[in-house]
Amino acid sequence: MALSVASTLPDRITKVISSNPYDYDTRYADGVRRGNFFANFMLANYSVPGYGAIMAKLENRLFLGMVLSGGFANKSGMPDDLLSKLNTAGYRENYRYVERNVFENWESWGKARNFYAGVKAPVTLVYGDHDWSTLQERERTAKELGGVHIITVENSGHFGFVDNPQKLIDIVLQH
Repeated sequence: MALSVASTLPDRITKVISSNPYDYDTRYADGVRRGNFFANFMLANYSVPGYGAIMAKLENRLFLGMVLSGGFANKSGMPDDLLSKLNTAGYRENYRYVERNVFENWESWGKARNFYAGVKAPVTLVYGDHDWSTLQERERTAKELGGVHIITVENSGHFGFVDNPQKLIDIVLQH
């Protein structure tokens, strides 16, 4: 999102710090599905027209926690209070429809890279060393952005702001 905004408003953005840009999907929910077997199974089911909507409605706190656990290097995973808030949000009216619609538009996430050449501001890309993206995907993003600074945070997964919050705060404050 930060990179898309920076490309759309290049004269108003002076610096970008983008944590784990999700611009590499090759199928429905590809990044999330890379997290673990359960995430792959659940999101594959969500992608099936009709049936997927029923499966998504069955999501509960336990399933959500199991899916999201694939985004952490720290195996204690998602703090209980944050998981509870995310689970509660999932019961809001039309949430599942929106969630599935976002994933159904996965192709647009990769197309966002087409706009990266319009980013004028200096960019710092931050990835966890256990992120869902591959090294090749990270390098492709960096190349499409031009001269960027890449930081890899040790002992962090896709959710580095949860796995290693102080390190991400330090990066933001330093850059």
